[in-house]
Formats: sequence, C-alpha cells, structure tokens
Amino acid sequence: MASLARAMFQGSLSKRNAGMAANCLQVAKMIEKGVWNVCNETVETPQIKIEAHLRPLSRTVFQMTIFLTPAFM
Repeated sequence: MASLARAMFQGSLSKRNAGMAANCLQVAKMIEKGVWNVCNETVETPQIKIEAHLRPLSRTVFQMTIFLTPAFM
C-alpha cells in the first residue's frame, strides 16, 4: 500500500499540484512508518481500514477507487 501512496505522490508532483503532493506525501509517510499523524485529544489508538478497487479502462489506463475507514480502538 505504501508503494501505491508513493505513486500517487509522484503523479501529483508530475502534474505540478503542490497541495495534493503534500497530502499524498504525508499519507505515504504515515503508511510506511505505521504512525498516524492526527491530532487526537483522546488516548485512543487510531487504526485504518484500507480497501482498493481497480478497474481497467484500456491496456495502459485503469481506474482506482480507494476507501479509507477510520476505526478507533
């Protein structure tokens, strides 16, 4: 999943979208390190459920839908 987040970061960089690149990089780092950078005043441990669906549109292009669901334990 980390490589997917890095690919999204690289894609947003190539499109020169600085805001999206910053968000993608932050998510990629959180996934790689397993530490969630969220402001949470409670002592709960955040967990995240990641679900991805891929659908080919052509030989070289595919559509990706990602669902991120927070779950606090």
